[in-house]
Amino acid sequence: MQLKDLFNQWALFTAGRYRSNQWLLSKWDTLDGVPVSEEKISALFAHVDGALDLKSCRRILDAGCGGGWMSERLGSSERQCVGVDIAFEMLRNSERKNSSVVCADLCALPFQPEVFDAVLCYFVFINFLNPAEIRRAVDELLRVTEPGGRILIGQLPDKSRSEGYDAAKEEYRRFCNEHFPHLRETRDQHPIPIQLYERGFWASLLDEKDCSYKVRDSFNPFFRPGQPSTVNWRFDIVIQKADR
Repeated sequence: MQLKDLFNQWALFTAGRYRSNQWLLSKWDTLDGVPVSEEKISALFAHVDGALDLKSCRRILDAGCGGGWMSERLGSSERQCVGVDIAFEMLRNSERKNSSVVCADLCALPFQPEVFDAVLCYFVFINFLNPAEIRRAVDELLRVTEPGGRILIGQLPDKSRSEGYDAAKEEYRRFCNEHFPHLRETRDQHPIPIQLYERGFWASLLDEKDCSYKVRDSFNPFFRPGQPSTVNWRFDIVIQKADR
């Protein structure tokens, strides 16, 4: 089954329940309906801001936006945000008050070159299994980014540290079962393919491009009070396209 079909199924299954609290954060919870705290949301956007410097952005692309919740938070009267996703049913759940959405493939973005000064691509390449498609998508993100603009590619599973993820997931599962015993477990009813990455794969890919980049720890998808906001079993890549 194609990836877009899997996500369309997920969107239909959730029936818009996560419109107000980003479907992806809920999907990473182990029980359906675990509340997403403002503290977690603030920590996530502080992490994004640290990479993209949002106050300087005028036009942002949310690449692989899902239900568009992050797009809505990124868009404002001073800043345009466009969300793009391959799954139409995901986009039907978007509110589109502060953003616009487009249904398209990241490997063939329907935008002119150099139209965005920042690109967010978070919880996206985690599901890409084909190296050729990864390369095409990265080329497209660079193509639509203006010179000097930044791209944040986030939540890349570190193959060498997958045991750390497994331990964190199990600990979080116990936390959820203890604090939300009335909720049902649905996370594994709609399995999505996960790609584990060697960091060297991204280094070899980006070293060929006209850009600079740095690698950093990812936001903790299991974040809760008393837990760190970042983890080293996932990594982000912050790319800056070369100036002319």
